[in-house]
Amino acid sequence: MHNWSRRYPAITSLLSISCFLSVALMMGGCGTLQTSMPNEPDSAFSTPPTFQDQTPLATPPRGPSGPVSAQGHGWIMSGRMAFDTSGDLYIIMGTAVWKIAPSGTTSTIAGQTEPGEPIPGRASLSPLGYADGVAVDQSGNLYISDSDVVEKVTPDGTLSLFVDASQSLENIQGIDTDTAGNLYITPDNRVVRIAPDGTQDTMVGGGATGTPIPGPVQSSPLNAISDVLVAPDGSFFLSVFGNQQWSSNGYTGNSGGGWIVHVDTTGDLSIVAGNGLYGIPAPGLAPSSPFGQPGQLAMDDAGDLYIADALSSVVVKVTPGGQLSIIAGSGTQGHPIDGPATQSPLGNPEGLAMDGAGNLYISDNAFGTLVRVTPDGMLNSVFTG
Repeated sequence: MHNWSRRYPAITSLLSISCFLSVALMMGGCGTLQTSMPNEPDSAFSTPPTFQDQTPLATPPRGPSGPVSAQGHGWIMSGRMAFDTSGDLYIIMGTAVWKIAPSGTTSTIAGQTEPGEPIPGRASLSPLGYADGVAVDQSGNLYISDSDVVEKVTPDGTLSLFVDASQSLENIQGIDTDTAGNLYITPDNRVVRIAPDGTQDTMVGGGATGTPIPGPVQSSPLNAISDVLVAPDGSFFLSVFGNQQWSSNGYTGNSGGGWIVHVDTTGDLSIVAGNGLYGIPAPGLAPSSPFGQPGQLAMDDAGDLYIADALSSVVVKVTPGGQLSIIAGSGTQGHPIDGPATQSPLGNPEGLAMDGAGNLYISDNAFGTLVRVTPDGMLNSVFTG
């Protein structure tokens, strides 16, 4: 059911890291483990939190090949993220979802040490499969896209299946909410909006695959969708896989290149960024730029769009005027280095989230690292593998 190998081409290299780190854990290299309960009250988000060397989890969740802790001694399998209105950061770590409070306290919200079918009830006692995305609505409900199901976790920690396998919504990756409490998910090459009462409405239709064509979205081909971001005006942006095929570690069939498209409130599609070709993003006009593989999206208060490109090892910004610039990553693959963000290498930046102060958080699933880029362009490590 959970086909994670096609989405994470860096898995092979990560396995060797996690094996090494498992030994480090057994030798006591991670310090004393203490307990943090999932529903502790959180402090106000007055300044950017400093999570480095904070208290690790009591029982570190385990990915397929090794344990991980809040200090980064392991690896991020997906690392997609979302903030809630209180400044809590939710991040997918292996087979679990963590919450990192503004104070730096880390707790497991859902998931166990091994993948499994979700069990309604207390979320922290339920396994997850291989989650791809998280979103939080304005009431504090957490939604987790998990292959062909969506789990909902209420603020009191209760898990239910908001979308179950019987509804035939497969390969759900992107997930977001709007101000009315509607949930948007992206099964394959569709966008489905789900009202709080469970009513479903297909916004983008699951027709032919291929290069998107500006105009009515239902008339345009569209490949599989990696992420969806709902704008304040109710329109939405999609991160769409390209047509080119590439191989990694013996696996063939990953889609290279891609596009970022915008669907306005009348249903018209326009191409915001990407020419469909595989390559490192090029500063300048965004629709003329190639992509390695566009991933999670984020937006700031000015309407600038941020795009994680795991295959190119960069994060880019696209202004409302259509100009693309690289805001993190030097274009070479490597462990992130504190300092100017554009001078630091990145591994596979997969997850993005923007906090209320304009800091951009980037998860790097090649090194199990979470970094923060400040509005003045400085990168610093939050936790590191």
